[in-house]
Amino acid sequence: GKGKLSKGLAYLVGTESPPDILAVDEAGSVVSRPFKIPQYITTNAKDNIGFEAMTVARGGALGLDKDEFYVVATIEYAPNGQHEVLVWKLADGDPDAPPLPVKTLSYTASVANGKPMGIVEFEPLENSLLVLERAYDPAYGSNILLCEAAPAEDRLEKQRLFTWDKAGMRNGEGQQMKLENKEVEMPPVDNYEGMCLVPAEDEVDATKSRRLLLVN
Repeated sequence: GKGKLSKGLAYLVGTESPPDILAVDEAGSVVSRPFKIPQYITTNAKDNIGFEAMTVARGGALGLDKDEFYVVATIEYAPNGQHEVLVWKLADGDPDAPPLPVKTLSYTASVANGKPMGIVEFEPLENSLLVLERAYDPAYGSNILLCEAAPAEDRLEKQRLFTWDKAGMRNGEGQQMKLENKEVEMPPVDNYEGMCLVPAEDEVDATKSRRLLLVN
């Protein structure tokens, strides 16, 4: 996970083992730990399944103050797929007195081949979050799912945008998707764990389409 810390002092990096949020300088050296991780998160998280997904979002994506920025993170795999999405106010980050999350939102991961999928990336929109879920099974290969999740009180309600697996890519209605301007169906999926919205070419016209970059 990544995000720019307030005042331009450092970059935020989410770690997996143990789950933590570090402030690092441009050389990659750890400057501080500006946010407090709840003890039950660090105690129960297993090795290498910590904060795989992390981002900085405006409050509108989380049901909070639209003029404020917040740090959002969750562990990759949660018991029974029931995730707690932790939210800290970015401006409250303090290495001397790191704050606990100001809000926790529940998110239910999808199921693939009988097992809950992992959450590997968030990307903020104005009033919701894009959530990238993934799973891997030696018998089935990779399975990638993209959802849009909107805040509803203490939870995130999601809508499936597409599923991508060894059979190709299907939209939220289950229809097979094709490559842009071609009749060729999407190829089998790889192990995608990174996601980012490409900056808009026309910042004046908010109706212009945005491209979503996936990284395997």
